[in-house]
Amino acid sequence: MATTCSPHRNSATNGALSGGDAMKGYTASSRTTADANGEYSDHSQTFSADQAVFLHHQILVEQGLEDTAAVVKSDIMSVELEAATDASLALPEGEGPSTRSPRTST
Repeated sequence: MATTCSPHRNSATNGALSGGDAMKGYTASSRTTADANGEYSDHSQTFSADQAVFLHHQILVEQGLEDTAAVVKSDIMSVELEAATDASLALPEGEGPSTRSPRTST
């Protein structure tokens, strides 16, 4: 009758045979995953904040409150968002990505 080892026993055996390096590799892998998750979370928070600030700025512009919109742009927007806004405004009318919602376009 053939015997089989459980996958856990094989992992433990292989770890012991590798001189304990398996735990170091696991720890390094876990640390890398945690770092990547942190970067993703930071990006998501920045993206969401930039969306909210830009929306507020655009509403002020459309309401004709240019002075207040300028303060939002210079004092609240991140440097990256301000640069992206300036680049977008520099595009000639009709060029660049569409700003119309797919639900409202005909």
